[in-house]
Amino acid sequence: MMVGVGDKGKRSALARVSIVDGNGDAVLDTFVAPQEKVTDYRTMFSGVRPKDLKDAPKFAVVQKLVSEITKDKLLVGHAIHNDLKVLLMSHPKHLIRDTSTFRAYQV
Repeated sequence: MMVGVGDKGKRSALARVSIVDGNGDAVLDTFVAPQEKVTDYRTMFSGVRPKDLKDAPKFAVVQKLVSEITKDKLLVGHAIHNDLKVLLMSHPKHLIRDTSTFRAYQV
């Protein structure tokens, strides 16, 4: 989930990361302390409230945890490049299955 930062909250910052396994069981679900001051929590869309980020782990801590969890794993999701971009991460292309590029899901 993303929140707004900067002038009128126009820029986005990571506020929550959720990862599930192949069975849909949560492997990681944590809030993330944005690196900049939040100016728009976008609560209607994100569900994130100020109290959720009060004691949230720092971005670098969550980034490292996500990196460790996903190392050498197959990632499945929609437009995963956006998730990796916001986490400042990369992942081997052969280990990504992106539903946004899967022809059967494109109408």
